[in-house]
Amino acid sequence: MAGWSDWWVIILSISGESKSLLNSNNKYFNEWIELGTKILAPSILAIEYLVDPNAIIIGGRLPLSILELLQEKINVDLSKIRILENGQSPKLICSTTGIDAVSLGAATLPMFDLLAAQSIVLNKK
Repeated sequence: MAGWSDWWVIILSISGESKSLLNSNNKYFNEWIELGTKILAPSILAIEYLVDPNAIIIGGRLPLSILELLQEKINVDLSKIRILENGQSPKLICSTTGIDAVSLGAATLPMFDLLAAQSIVLNKK
């Protein structure tokens, strides 16, 4: 298993070298992907059981090619750890907004505040 300093090297170098990392047999990168899969799969399963969404979107600062690899591996792990298979599992989708996701989410807050029902309306008896 790699040390923490090795993980940071992989994380920092991912943005510029994602294609070469995906096509190589880089031991540290593969361990990082496996660790991410083992951490994310149970969390996604918990969301699936608690919230019962139609879809779960994964995204962030990682390149789309790496997100797609994570998605593929997480789907494999989810099929192994699901207790009940009801045929209605949420679809795991890779976000295409990239690093702009946070900004886009923040930009929707004023619209949500304007259009969402106010608490005084919801609490009328």
